[in-house]
Amino acid sequence: MTARPYFRHSVTELNQLYEQAKDDAIELSRLAHELKLRQTSKEKAIARMVEKSIARLSEPEEKGSSRTTASSAEKEDKPRTTEVVCQGCAQNLRISIVPGISELRCPKCHIGFRATYVKDVFSVAFDKPDSESSKARNQEGPMTLEEAFRVFDAKPDTPWEDIEKCRRRLLQQYHPDKVASLGPKLRKLAETEGKSINVAFQLLRKSKGM
Repeated sequence: MTARPYFRHSVTELNQLYEQAKDDAIELSRLAHELKLRQTSKEKAIARMVEKSIARLSEPEEKGSSRTTASSAEKEDKPRTTEVVCQGCAQNLRISIVPGISELRCPKCHIGFRATYVKDVFSVAFDKPDSESSKARNQEGPMTLEEAFRVFDAKPDTPWEDIEKCRRRLLQQYHPDKVASLGPKLRKLAETEGKSINVAFQLLRKSKGM
């Protein structure tokens, strides 16, 4: 699964995507997740428009008649929950399904994630380590083995071939040629992530005696 499908998109491309996806709850949720990690004023402006569109789609539709069955009213009153697996620590999390966007955090590993429920479509997007988290980690000390596995969405029993494939895919995503057209902050972010990927890979190799 690609956590940031629009990582390489420019502001203009993100705006075009928004114009095309005003009524698409899933695409709007993906855009909102990407724009949350952007910092320029134009990107923040698009983020506000995306949030408004999501809020509009999450509003209940006007009733065409006064007829409402007891079962549907009962369904609306009863809170709905679901379980998701935390991508930071693999813990099962039970969360409430509420209209709109909910900013949440895992109580165990504290990774942030966004739950979106619009027009009966529910989706969850977990945050990925960004430049700030990488900087904080460097200040705290060397990367831990648990953090190294997390970089590749892997576990101790994950086949080594899968880790290698994930490493190649991530390095290609953050390759300098891929981000050459982006702004300096995003290029710096890509450089930082590329270094973290290599550090994590070497740490896992060492842990397996390779």
